[in-house]
Amino acid sequence: PKWLEAGQDNEGDCTCGVCFMLMDQPTSGCWEGHCLCKACYLSIVQGESPACPTCREDTREGKLQRIRPFEAMIGRLRMRCNHGEGCLWKGAVADLADHLVSACPMEPISCANQGCEERVARQDMPMHAMGTCDFFKIPCPHCHSITNE
Repeated sequence: PKWLEAGQDNEGDCTCGVCFMLMDQPTSGCWEGHCLCKACYLSIVQGESPACPTCREDTREGKLQRIRPFEAMIGRLRMRCNHGEGCLWKGAVADLADHLVSACPMEPISCANQGCEERVARQDMPMHAMGTCDFFKIPCPHCHSITNE
């Protein structure tokens, strides 16, 4: 996966064979222990021919097992933010979600102005919310009513 820092042991083993992304909740559904993302395995077992895509062993949802040691190993891999050049964050895979929710300047967030459905990069939100947003309300300094002008 392109956001992982190069040269880490086992980084190639951490890619899902279905979505080709870093495995999210590594899960196995066959006796051979082949792993995919949980969501990818669920899509397979709910399909017409539920079989492991690697060994073709028959599988079903009741056979799926989350592989927590593998998940922990993936969580320790080092990566950079998936927003690329616009964000300089580097950290563990397990810390990415917190970074995106709370700090990433490039992560799209929803405008807080009532009625606005825009999603704007966190770093651009002050300009949007108080400048370009059609739903920004300003209290009138004279009568204290709320207006957008």
